[in-house]
Amino acid sequence: MKSFWILVLPVILFFSLSGCESQEALEPIKHPRFGVALVQEVSEKGVQFGANVFEIGSQEVIEYGFVYSKNNINPKTTMDDMVSVKGRPGDYFELFANHSLQVGQKYYVAAFMKTEDLVIYSKSEEFVSQGSDGFLITSVEWPEKIYKFQSLTIKGQRLSRSLSNYQVKIDQYNVSFSLLDSNTLIVDLPSQLLTETTGKEKEVELNLQVAGKSFTQKKIVTFQEPVFEKLPLQLINFDQEVVIKGDFLDLGQIGLKYNSILRSSLSISNKNEFRFFPYKDYVMGEHDVLDPDVIVTVRGVEYNLGKVFKIKPTQLLDSEIVFKNNRFVLRGSNFSTRSGPEDNQFIGETGERLNFVVEKAYPDSLIINLHSMEYSGRDFSFQVKNFGSLSNSVKVKVEIPGIRLKSSGLQHYIEDIRGIIQQGDFGYAITSKYIFQYDFSSLPIQIQQISTLPSYSSIYGHSIISATESYFVVGGGISLDRSSSPVYLYSIENKQWENLSLLPTSNSSFSRIYEVNDGIVFEGGITYSENSSERIDNNERWLYSIREKKWKQLASTQTIGSSTLFSLGQQHFGIFYNEMNGNRELYQKTGMEDSWQFVKKVDVSLGGIIQDNPMVIDNKVYFSSIYHPIVEFDLMTKNFRNIGNMSAEPHNYPMFRKGKSLWFIFGNSIYDFRPDLL
Repeated sequence: MKSFWILVLPVILFFSLSGCESQEALEPIKHPRFGVALVQEVSEKGVQFGANVFEIGSQEVIEYGFVYSKNNINPKTTMDDMVSVKGRPGDYFELFANHSLQVGQKYYVAAFMKTEDLVIYSKSEEFVSQGSDGFLITSVEWPEKIYKFQSLTIKGQRLSRSLSNYQVKIDQYNVSFSLLDSNTLIVDLPSQLLTETTGKEKEVELNLQVAGKSFTQKKIVTFQEPVFEKLPLQLINFDQEVVIKGDFLDLGQIGLKYNSILRSSLSISNKNEFRFFPYKDYVMGEHDVLDPDVIVTVRGVEYNLGKVFKIKPTQLLDSEIVFKNNRFVLRGSNFSTRSGPEDNQFIGETGERLNFVVEKAYPDSLIINLHSMEYSGRDFSFQVKNFGSLSNSVKVKVEIPGIRLKSSGLQHYIEDIRGIIQQGDFGYAITSKYIFQYDFSSLPIQIQQISTLPSYSSIYGHSIISATESYFVVGGGISLDRSSSPVYLYSIENKQWENLSLLPTSNSSFSRIYEVNDGIVFEGGITYSENSSERIDNNERWLYSIREKKWKQLASTQTIGSSTLFSLGQQHFGIFYNEMNGNRELYQKTGMEDSWQFVKKVDVSLGGIIQDNPMVIDNKVYFSSIYHPIVEFDLMTKNFRNIGNMSAEPHNYPMFRKGKSLWFIFGNSIYDFRPDLL
C-alpha cells in the first residue's frame, strides 16, 4: 500500500501543477519543500525512512536526511540522532537508521534538509523501534597514569548524539561524560579511583551502554605515585610544623608514621606540599628519638622518606636554681607541652628518673610541683630528657625546710623506739627487744640489727631502758617472782654488754640516768611495796664507774618530780613536772653531785618531749615530741619553741643529725628537716 502512494502522489501533483500554468506566474521558491518522513520498514536492525521532495528551491541543499528522538516531539539535528547524506536529493530519498534505537521505545522522526543558512524540518511522525545494530567502538584511550581530573577518550561509529541514551560506569562508579562530536565520547574518571582504592595498579572495568547496547572493556591501569622532594633536615621545636614537598601529593588521604606515632586519614589538598605538627596532639613513646624516619602511606603504599625532621633538644635557661618551696617555675626553651609519661623526664646525676610533677607545660617553662618529690640530697643536678636526648644540666640547691629523701634500700620499719644515740655518721636506736645501727654515710642509709637485749623476758614493771651519750642502760625492775633484775650497759664503742648486777640498796629503778666523765650517774631511786602496788621514791644518787667497775654512792639529790633529762657534755638539763603547782620547769646542773638549779618555767604543752639524747645544731637543741613534731631549745636564751610540720605522729620516729639537717626515720622513708631555713 505504501508503494502505491509513492507512485501515485507524483502523478496527482503533476496534474495539479499543470492546471495552474494559465494562472499568473508565481514567485520562485527559495527554500525546499518536502513531505513528512515515511517509516517504510521497522526491524531489529533498524528503520528504513523515506521522504518525497516537492520543490528543491533556489537555495543550495548541502545535506539531507532524517533525525529521530525518544524525548523531543520535534527532533533537531543539533541534539538528536540522525542519518544523513551530504549533497542534494532527488525527487525522493530514503535512508536506513541502524544505531541508537532501543527495543520497544517510541521515537519521533522528521525529515530535514540543510541549506547554507537554514535547516528545514518536516512534521514529525511516531514509530516504535524494534532495535538496531548499535554502535561500534574503534578505540578507548586511557591516561598513561591515573591522577586527579583525568578522562578517557572513546572513539567509535554510530554513537548516539542524545546524552539520555548513554549510561557509563567505571567499576561500580557512575561517571560523567560529554560528546566531543558524533564519533567521540569524553568520559571523566571517577575521583574514587584515587581515594577509595589502594595499590600502584588496579584492574578496572569500563561499561558503556547506548540505547540498550553495551560495550565492556577491562583494563589494568597504573596510578600516579607521589614524588617527594629531598629537603634539608628540618630542625624544629615541639610547637613547630614540618613541611613535605614534592609533586602529586594530593592523592587522597594519607597516613604518617614516625617514632611510635601512627597517624591516618590526613587529607591533602595541595599538589606540591603538605604540613603537619609532629607532636601537637600526640605524646612521645618510650623509645622515640629526636630524628625519626618518616614513613608516608599513600593509597596503601609506604614511602620511607628517611630523616625529614629533628626535634631540637630542650634547653634550660639557668645553670643554677634554688628550690625554696614546693612549687617552682623551670625556665628554658622547647619543652614538650604534652603530659605523656615520656614527655619532659627529669633525669638525675646517676641516670635515675626524678619524680617531679609537671602541673603545666609551656614551650618556654614548666610549672613543677615538688610536694611528693623524693630527693637524693639537698644539692644535686638534673637534666630534662625528651626523645632520648638530654638538655644541658642545672644545679639545684634545696632550701625547702622539710623534704623527703630517697631511701630505696631502707627495709626496716622500727617501732617502739626507747632511746637514741648518735656518733658521727652512725646512729643507734634501742627498742624493748633489739638495738639497731643506722649508717648515714651515704644514701640509701643502711640499717642492721646489731644486738638483742639481755634477759628480755625478765623486764617487767618499771624497768630501765635509757640512752646516754655512749651507752644504752637496760634492766632493773621487778620480775614476776618478786625478784629484782640486774642492770646492763651496752657500749656503742665496743658493741658489748656489761652486767652491772643488781642496783644498789634494793632500788628497782631510777628516775634520772646521765653520763659523766667517770661513768653513769643514777639518781632518784625507786622501790616498790611488797605487793608492787605502791611506788616509793627516794633521793639516792649513785655513780657506776666504768673504769673501776663498781658502784659509789654520791650526795643525795633533791626531790623535784618526774623529768625528761638531756645532757650536753658536762651540762645536764632536766624538764621536771612540779606536782605541787602543775608546772613544767627547766633545771640545769654541771657537777654530778651538784643540785639542780631552777632556770625557768616551761610552756606546759612542751611536756611531750621524749628523746633522751637531743640533736644539737648551732647552739640549738632539737627534741622529738608527742604533741609537736619538733621542739627547739635555744642554749643561749634558754627558750623553747615548737617547729616543724610533719603530718604523722613523730614520737615513733628516731631523730638524727646530718649536717644542718634533722633526719627522721619513719617506715621506709627519711624526712630531712632544716630548722635554719624556717
